[in-house]
Amino acid sequence: MKKVKFNILDAFIIVVILGVICLVAFKILGPDQITKTGEYKDVEYVIKIQSLRDFTAKAISDSGSIQYEEDTQPAGKIIAKEIVPAESEV
Repeated sequence: MKKVKFNILDAFIIVVILGVICLVAFKILGPDQITKTGEYKDVEYVIKIQSLRDFTAKAISDSGSIQYEEDTQPAGKIIAKEIVPAESEV
């Protein structure tokens, strides 16, 4: 009876085959078909911008949507803006 030898080359081939199978499954299902776990919760961001000229502050709309920079996913909506006089500590 022959002994079956298992070496590093065999392990590498198995890993490559499993990787190709996973890649094909991902391409077929697509990232949109994979369900994400977790729940969405509302988060309120308050952004304070200093040293902004008055006409630039007025150009920011009171409503609209915000998107993440790296993709097209919506980050949220602008609910309100408030322009207050500048303050400086003396």
